[in-house]
Amino acid sequence: MKKTLIAMAAIAATGLASAQVAITGGADFTWGKSTASATNGSVSRGLAATDAYIDVAASEDLGGGWSAKAAMEFNADGAWGANAYTGDHSVTLAGPAATLTLINTRSGGILNAIMLAPEVNPTDHWNSTAVMQRAGVDAAVISGTVAQGLKMAYKYVESGADGYGTPGALTHVIGAYYVNGPVGLNYEFNSRAYPDNVSGDVRLVRHDVTGTYDAGFAKFALGYESGGLNTWNGTSAGTAGGAFLASMKGTFGSSDLGLNYGKRDDASFVEVAAQYNFSKSTYIAASYGTYTQSATTVTASAASAVTGGAFSSDSYGVRVGKNF
Repeated sequence: MKKTLIAMAAIAATGLASAQVAITGGADFTWGKSTASATNGSVSRGLAATDAYIDVAASEDLGGGWSAKAAMEFNADGAWGANAYTGDHSVTLAGPAATLTLINTRSGGILNAIMLAPEVNPTDHWNSTAVMQRAGVDAAVISGTVAQGLKMAYKYVESGADGYGTPGALTHVIGAYYVNGPVGLNYEFNSRAYPDNVSGDVRLVRHDVTGTYDAGFAKFALGYESGGLNTWNGTSAGTAGGAFLASMKGTFGSSDLGLNYGKRDDASFVEVAAQYNFSKSTYIAASYGTYTQSATTVTASAASAVTGGAFSSDSYGVRVGKNF
């Protein structure tokens, strides 16, 4: 009893009594198949431990309208004995007027947030790199509410290998995010400070715009990314065209049905997905996706670039998952 009282006194003295910690996670398995048709076609199929993760989040009331939060995701590779790795992790300090968040993430930006369909394809829209792409970044974000339903944010973003070395690219982002009932509108202006391309390249800036509408039974989303910063045509001058994105997800009882679509120049992807929720944490999902590009499309990496012929990929998968 005395030891218990001493421990409680120590917790109260350090302020930990006001801290809240939540641990959540999940694991799922997918059977999938993907086909690729190019100068050398390929087929892959099989059962995989697609995802296993643990999320840890801690929050603390600092008093005076201030609070602190920290979050980290731990992921496990499906291969037996493979190393675990960290996903997104962040620290947030929130005050009465503004919030500062420091984050390392590879989750993509506002355009990825509108891909609503619960796709499970082994080859998803991220692999169609001529349309969408993402990379690991470190960022400092200052945000605040400036009017009812309207938030503004400034993001300082460093991309490239994590560490104290000079980043591969440094980007300033100014964003506005508006919500009014079922309607949501988001805009981000991206400007590169340390270009990794030639002076005068129009890819130094980019505009991202998204809009969502929640009709209750279904949610709809549209997005546009201007041709510019981080869009690819394989050269340091000029740019690929803008990307148009559309998505929807309907909920019918315990089932979700969704569609993702994206197009940039002559490259495009379509994903159709369905998910049945046995409960709030247990589900089974299935999806089909297709990606196409012409022989002239140059994608973001040499590994996915195709020469001498058009490229197409079809993939589908069935996933069973349990969250906790």
